[in-house]
Amino acid sequence: MKETRYQVEAGADLTGADLSDTVLLKADLRNAKLVGADLTNAKMIGANLCYANLEDAILNDADLTNAEMIEANLDGALLCDANLSRVSLDSARISKANLWGVILQDSSLRFANLSGANLSGANLSRTDLSFAVLAGSNLSDTNFSGADLYKANLSDVILNGAVLAGAKLTYSNLSGTNLQGINLSGVNLSGVNLSGVNLSGVNLSGVNLSGMDLKEANLCHANLKGTKLFGANLRGSNLSGTDLQGINLSGVNLSGANLIGSNLSGAKLNGSNFFRADLSNADLSNADLSESNLTFAVLNGVSLFQANLNAATLSGANLSGATMPDGSIHD
Repeated sequence: MKETRYQVEAGADLTGADLSDTVLLKADLRNAKLVGADLTNAKMIGANLCYANLEDAILNDADLTNAEMIEANLDGALLCDANLSRVSLDSARISKANLWGVILQDSSLRFANLSGANLSGANLSRTDLSFAVLAGSNLSDTNFSGADLYKANLSDVILNGAVLAGAKLTYSNLSGTNLQGINLSGVNLSGVNLSGVNLSGVNLSGVNLSGMDLKEANLCHANLKGTKLFGANLRGSNLSGTDLQGINLSGVNLSGANLIGSNLSGAKLNGSNFFRADLSNADLSNADLSESNLTFAVLNGVSLFQANLNAATLSGANLSGATMPDGSIHD
């Protein structure tokens, strides 16, 4: 490692400085100006960089373990493969930074702004990201196991291959995000905004989605075994071809939903709203549809064999070719 010829102290102006491969253990760089500085492979373990300006700085392969970086400015910085384990980055600005492969495990990024950042392949296990803004970020193959994302903004992010096992996503915003193929089994999603989210093929087994907003979400072929959806808003959602056998959708709003070819046999659908929903060729045999609203619903070719339609509203519904509860075929 090389020695630095620069004056390294709190408030120092190190704009554009070449500090690559330097040893800056426990250095006091509070309020320092490091805009565009080259800190590649620098050893900055335990350094104090609170309120420092590191905009567009190069920190690839740097070791910042246990550093204090509260309210630091890292907008546009390069941090590929850097080690930021156990770092405090609360309220830091890290938008549009490249953090590919960065290690941020056990760190704190409460209220940090990471919008538009590249965190693909990063390790954020057990990291506190509560109230953080990650909108539009690339989070593909990112490890969020055990992370706290309470009230985090994850709208329009890329999550392909991300690991969310044991993560806390309570009241986070996932609107517009593609979660296709993600395993959310056991993840805490209470209060999460999932409207318009692509959840096709997602494993949601055992997840509690009761009372949640899932309007216009794509749940096609999602695994909903044991999923709790009581009182959820599924208006305009896509559940076509989905296995919903025995599910409890009591009181759920499914108006305008696409349920074509879905399996709802034995499902609890009492009091649910299917206004203008498309249930063509769905299996509703033995389902409880008592007091449900099926006004103007498309039910052609559906199986209602031994279904409970007590006090259900069917005005304007299309029942052509449907198998009725008594086994007869509707004209």
